[in-house]
This record gives sequence, structure tokens and C-alpha cells, in this order.
Amino acid sequence: MNKLNHIESILEHIRDDAGYAPEEKETRYDLVGQSVQAFVTYHNEAVNQGLQLTMARIRMGDDFGAFSRYVANLHERRKELHKSMIDHAGVLNQLCADEGLDRIYDGPYDAERGRDDPDTRFGVAAFGEELCRDLFRTTETLYVPAKAHEAFKDHAKRVSSEGKNWNAMQRMLEQANARKDMDARQYGG
Repeated sequence: MNKLNHIESILEHIRDDAGYAPEEKETRYDLVGQSVQAFVTYHNEAVNQGLQLTMARIRMGDDFGAFSRYVANLHERRKELHKSMIDHAGVLNQLCADEGLDRIYDGPYDAERGRDDPDTRFGVAAFGEELCRDLFRTTETLYVPAKAHEAFKDHAKRVSSEGKNWNAMQRMLEQANARKDMDARQYGG
């Protein structure tokens, strides 16, 4: 099932569930909206960080220390957004269970370890990317201009490539830090 259709199914079940008071329905609607927003925010951040890294490299030039701190801050922000995305995958699955629906995220999920579990981390990120793609695909049925479709295609390409490049960037920084530490020990600096 298309992830967006699954979201709509959750919302429809909440709407039709006579066991909820109007306030409880609103709370559950808000949980669904916040959850979807967490995935969109994470993926937008992934795209934006690619641009931010490029700009920082140019702006900071040879100041490797400043660049390293900047990248560390970006990485921390992205980690927090990823943790939120993992939590929201659990929220959506709980809402599905409450409504007697199949889980929307059926990949690996270790709530205790969260981001420390690579299977959960990558599984939830892939799920989020799929959900975001489904959200953007709906623009076809809503007659959104072709420019928006092209912007999405560009976004999807960048999200995919940025995710792959992020780990490479982290490894480069770790290697550079290790070299810098080794040089400092070797030359007493």
C-alpha cells in the first residue's frame, strides 16, 4: 500500500471510531500530522545540509577547525531529527495498532536502541523517503504545476545522494582529525 494511502486510512479510522471523544480525535489527528512532518523535516534537512556543507567549505577555506565544528553541529542537528523520525515511526505504528490496521512501518525497529541500531536507523530513513515520495506524488492528482514535480525529482535525487555522501564526509573528517592528532603528537604541536 502507498504510504500516503496508509496515512489516509489511519485518519479515516480515527474519524470513524465512535470510541473517541472529539478532543481525543483531534489529539490523534495532531499526532499523525506531527509524525508526517517529522519525516518531511528530516528529509528537507538532509537536502539543505548538502548545500550548507558546500557553502561552508567555500566560506571557511583553510580553517579546518571551524569547518570541523560546523560539520559536527550539522551532524548533531541531523541526529536529533533522525531520532524524532524514529520515535514518530513508533507513534504511527501504535496508531495503526489502535485502529486495527497493519503497521505502516514494517521494517526493523528497536525502540530501545533507536539511532544506535543501524537497521532501525536506515530502515526508518528509507521509510521516510518513501513516505515523502508518496506525498510529492500526490501533486499529480492535485494538478500542481510541472515545476513542483521537477523540484521534487531534484529533491529526491539530492536526498539519495546526500545520504550516501554524508557518511563519506564523516569518514573524511575523522581521518583528517586523526592525521591532525598524529601530527600534533609527532611534532609536539
